[in-house]
Amino acid sequence: MTVACDGYARTAALLDGAATGKPAAGEFAVAAEFLAEVASQHGLAPPSSPDEEIRVLEWLGIDAIGVALGDRSWRERLGSLAGRELFVWAVIDGPFQGLAGRPGLGEALRAMSALAPARDVLAPEHERVKGQLRDAIEGGADGVVLGEDLSSSDGPLVSPRVVDERLVPLWREFSDLAGSLLTRRGRRPARFLHCDGRVDWLLDRVVAAGFDGLHSLEPVAETRLRSPYRGRCRPNPVLVDLIERYGDRLVFWGGMPLSLLERGDPARVRSFVSGLRAAARGGRFILGTTSGIVPPWVPRQALLAAYRRP
Repeated sequence: MTVACDGYARTAALLDGAATGKPAAGEFAVAAEFLAEVASQHGLAPPSSPDEEIRVLEWLGIDAIGVALGDRSWRERLGSLAGRELFVWAVIDGPFQGLAGRPGLGEALRAMSALAPARDVLAPEHERVKGQLRDAIEGGADGVVLGEDLSSSDGPLVSPRVVDERLVPLWREFSDLAGSLLTRRGRRPARFLHCDGRVDWLLDRVVAAGFDGLHSLEPVAETRLRSPYRGRCRPNPVLVDLIERYGDRLVFWGGMPLSLLERGDPARVRSFVSGLRAAARGGRFILGTTSGIVPPWVPRQALLAAYRRP
């Protein structure tokens, strides 16, 4: 049975393993300037209120949107979107990401590799993360994304052994805590990890930590960018492999390179997206940019080619 419904219900059904026809689509953020341009060009009300913003996002075909808990006005924004037609994600910097944001990445990497007990280094950030998780669910979030940029295109920035010893146990606590909570809609919140770069080394750890899914999928984007855009696009081979190996345990979100959208060629965007959809085969995949953020300079027609449902 195929689900045809609003963005929240479509995303929730996909997370539950139900068929949704086309994959759900979601971003952490879409620039207000971009939404205003779309509204102006397509006869929609300007997105000057949450109601109007949701209408424009729905018109685009976006089912889920994020609220970054690092923003000063996050409580107000979350409150304005909670319980509405869209699935709302709270985006939280993870323990490593938070540590890197204070002394800088170099100092964070040195601290992670030091002999000091992990709790001594990461404990304050871990407590912050747990507090933000509780606040987000209480505020109306439907799911949470823990951001941990631990990888580059060449591989892990932190030794996998250190990740196993120092981060995976904290992620597991985060997932368990989230699993003990209920959203305002009466569901267990979805739990995702965001990590840029190569993720092959990370996948088993994401599963072990109890996450429901993984966001970004830069290797998916990079693989297709190296292939010619001629004729009908074949299923994205990297996404096919990910879903075959982990699709019973993880939902994958992302895979669309921002650089492709920035080039502004709707035909290439449609070809690329058809490759992602063919790879997903109606399975547990959420279409989105690898960055999770659509900036104001993205050509409007390119994003319409990616998201707009016929």
